[in-house]
Amino acid sequence: MAKVDYLVDALGAWSRRTVCAYLLSRPEDLFTFDDLLTHLVTEARLAPDEVRPASTRRTDMGRRLHYEHLPRLATVDVVEYDREAKLVRPGPALATTERLVPELAEQRLVDSEQTS
Repeated sequence: MAKVDYLVDALGAWSRRTVCAYLLSRPEDLFTFDDLLTHLVTEARLAPDEVRPASTRRTDMGRRLHYEHLPRLATVDVVEYDREAKLVRPGPALATTERLVPELAEQRLVDSEQTS
């Protein structure tokens, strides 16, 4: 499978796309796990039923973010994830996600307007 195929596959999950949109919308280059989790939980609780995760409990979403979503994004270089320090940096492939999934560009605009 080509690298772009792995990247598209990794972006198949709503939670991972939401993390990418958040990272793209922020000027920072270092994020704490808790910041990402808070944003993800907030977005999940507002999400339409068809994309809302089965559980929006912080502990459940935190477990999946830590063990599934961030490692998967790190595998395709979208993020750099330090599991011990629980710190996340945008990876070299993050900008590519915006071109592959146009909705990320739209979400980026919405997120940046909300934080202004």
